[in-house]
Amino acid sequence: MDTERELQKIAVGNAIDGRDPTLYRQAIRIILCVVLAGLEAACSDTQMWWEPLPPGTLVVEGLSPDRELSAVVIAQKKPGSYTLEIRRQVSQERLARRVIAAPAGYHAHLITVEWSPDGEQVTATIDHDFGDNTTVFELTPD
Repeated sequence: MDTERELQKIAVGNAIDGRDPTLYRQAIRIILCVVLAGLEAACSDTQMWWEPLPPGTLVVEGLSPDRELSAVVIAQKKPGSYTLEIRRQVSQERLARRVIAAPAGYHAHLITVEWSPDGEQVTATIDHDFGDNTTVFELTPD
């Protein structure tokens, strides 16, 4: 009888001072759910460790060898998407346009543009994986 009464006192005491075992189990379940949700977000393909540039931001510009044309890369709304354009330097008339993109990875994209020596073609390169993987795009004026 004393044992039964002692067990009741312990159960009542634990419930009163917040040590109810069911509360512990519920708290552990909640913590596990939060941790698992965080792990899923960290492992998803869309996880980025860098802040994308606002849409319309001029990322890079390069002049053709004769300085008549310029190649520009402009950030788009979707992270990792850009527009590569060739424009006349003086009038800013657009001669060619192409949407380019690379996966959003662990670091901000490193984008370069390089003209061919004859100025007939521009090559845009997006480094999205610490130099291990680059995405290359070519564009010629129309």
